[in-house]
This record gives sequence, structure tokens and C-alpha cells, in this order.
Amino acid sequence: MAVNTESGNAKNAANVSKLLVDVKSFGSAFDPSADEIKIAALEALNTNLNVSLTLVRDT
Repeated sequence: MAVNTESGNAKNAANVSKLLVDVKSFGSAFDPSADEIKIAALEALNTNLNVSLTLVRDT
């Protein structure tokens, strides 16, 4: 019997989405100095993760 659990890449992508929601809720209090963790970079990462997961799932 196959068991469908969310783990690995899908779970990591979901965690990035959750992180993005959380940091957006901080508003202007979230102002990191590192460009890699600014909201725009996290949004781009989230988009890339979702596109990649879709490509893997559909091939």
C-alpha cells in the first residue's frame, strides 16, 4: 500500500512559503542587511521552488 506523506523538497518549499508569510507579518520591523534574505529574494526563491516542484511533478 502506497503512503503519501509530504517530505523532502515539498516540505522545504512549504516551509519557505510559511517563512515568507511570517516575515511579511513583521512589516517594516523586518529589515535585514543581507540581500539574500530580504522579502524580494524570499519571494523569488518561493516562486522558483514552486515552479521546480511543478516541473518535477509533471514530468
